[in-house]
Amino acid sequence: MKKHVDLAWVASVSLLMRKNARFSDIVCLGMRTHKVLKLETISKEDDRCNQRHEMIGVKRLYKYFEDNNIPTMCRAHDNNASVTKYLREEQPYTVNVKDTWHATKGAAADAKKICSGPARLEDLLRTCKTRRKNMAC
Repeated sequence: MKKHVDLAWVASVSLLMRKNARFSDIVCLGMRTHKVLKLETISKEDDRCNQRHEMIGVKRLYKYFEDNNIPTMCRAHDNNASVTKYLREEQPYTVNVKDTWHATKGAAADAKKICSGPARLEDLLRTCKTRRKNMAC
């Protein structure tokens, strides 16, 4: 009998070159361990447009986990709109959040707002609430 594991993971995209990348690596890391769970390499032969490489890799990762009966509970990624839409429509039971860097990149600006006094407190609370929602896992 297979052990039931609820999986939370972070995807990271590595392009050899930003523009006209021949290969893109989509790396699936465990959310808590940060160990590599699966690696998908997408090439120009898979799709000529390197902007779509991340989406292809994400679909392949989900297919791998589904084929092996490994449920995905939470997934963190950069702010890729096509991946977010795919997760919302095709993976409704997966919690979708931003990765650590994207979720916290505005923290310094939030701290400055705190120091600015109570006039900005309402804006700050709204911002913090959104940031907490993006870091739900």
